Amino acid sequence: MFLELIQILYKYDSVLKSHIDSGPKNVMYTNESNDIGHHEQLSIVFRYFDTKTNRPIEKFINLRRMLSVDSESIFNALNDVITCQFMLNWKNVVAVCFDGAATMVGNINGVQAKCKNKNKNILHVHCYKHCLNLTLLDAVCVNAKYSEVNKCVIDFLVTVKFIYSFIEGSPIRHAVFERFAKLDGAKVQTLKSMSQTRWACRADAVNAVKNNYKTLLSTLEEINSKCLVPEARAMP
Repeated sequence: MFLELIQILYKYDSVLKSHIDSGPKNVMYTNESNDIGHHEQLSIVFRYFDTKTNRPIEKFINLRRMLSVDSESIFNALNDVITCQFMLNWKNVVAVCFDGAATMVGNINGVQAKCKNKNKNILHVHCYKHCLNLTLLDAVCVNAKYSEVNKCVIDFLVTVKFIYSFIEGSPIRHAVFERFAKLDGAKVQTLKSMSQTRWACRADAVNAVKNNYKTLLSTLEEINSKCLVPEARAMP
């Protein structure tokens, strides 16, 4: 239902189209991510200058499921939104903002390169939040040997990551986890994977461990009691 509403908005919202089209220049933000249903979704945001209010405006305009996330597929989706759905001209796009993935920023075959084929003056801007996150991660890792606090944070997050890989990486171990959740009378909350660049994913992963703490302890104790040494060495 949500996607249908978005489609109606960008198809019939003539005011939004007029603002974007009449603005001197436009910037496009885009990012792809998995949703809760394990579908790859591409989000697109336009930033344009509103001459009436004399200020920049940002509008979320599209959320599209992607069956492939190669540079060609992503660019085709962007091009469809710009040229077919909004009937805009690439010459009015002055910049595109992505993360640092090679698929997005590759100079030869990346999405930014394909955008520049439409308008050679387009600038690529690396997402500032993505840059900040990578900088903080690097700072914490480099200084870990000098700071016990940093080392504890890294060890904790690595442990959360290993718990997810260990439990969710095996249907048998996950079945044990589900059994103890039912015995505890708790609703099974799926463990979450970690992400290097998505803060929300880290919070979800930590909360999943916190909310399943008792169940996880029981699960790990049973698995450990039945695990032989060769099996332990083969653990992910």
